[in-house]
Amino acid sequence: MVRSPKSRGKGNRQRPWRDGGAKRKKPGLPKTRLTSRPPVAHSMWREVEPLPLSNAYRDHPWLFAVYDEYNRPDGLRYQAFLFRNQDRTIFGMKEWLHQRADWPHADLRMLAHRVVCDREFRAELVSDDPDLPALWRRH
Repeated sequence: MVRSPKSRGKGNRQRPWRDGGAKRKKPGLPKTRLTSRPPVAHSMWREVEPLPLSNAYRDHPWLFAVYDEYNRPDGLRYQAFLFRNQDRTIFGMKEWLHQRADWPHADLRMLAHRVVCDREFRAELVSDDPDLPALWRRH
């Protein structure tokens, strides 16, 4: 289709009456927004099941979860392996701070299996942190 020379879709034709106004960049103004917000940290909670247990340990009283925080202002990723008993009297945790999202941390199912089977290992991870019961409040 042939367009007439007066049509509006004529390519990069300059129009002198549209050369100024609000679109013109003014010298001395910052190029970034002044109201930029810091990155918002995101968190995620998920439950973990231990690896298959022998008959002696099948009726264990332990519950396991992982708490992740990413996109934090410091650029690090926080990960915590949490456990508690069903009576909510014993709480424990193991924490990591790392930079990469694909950091090769320990297999959490294997860690849960070890907490169930190994008393000495579990005793090392038991914590009296007052924030742990609050973390488990909804779970």
